Amino acid sequence: MKAIVRRLRAACRTNEPQATTVIALTAMSGIALLQRTSETPGWLGIAVLLFWPVFAFAVNIIDPIPDDDA
Repeated sequence: MKAIVRRLRAACRTNEPQATTVIALTAMSGIALLQRTSETPGWLGIAVLLFWPVFAFAVNIIDPIPDDDA
């Protein structure tokens, strides 16, 4: 159980390039979403805005970023 918690904490850790990339791609996706018609369902907007943060989290689950303190 401790290993799972440790892995989840490591997946939440990020570095500046990853955070900047996620913010930029999420912003560009949001801007593209705003260009769509008003008939776009709300769930699609939520999915688009959460895609890159969830993708980065999944990548960090598979290959965590090493802790700088170690």
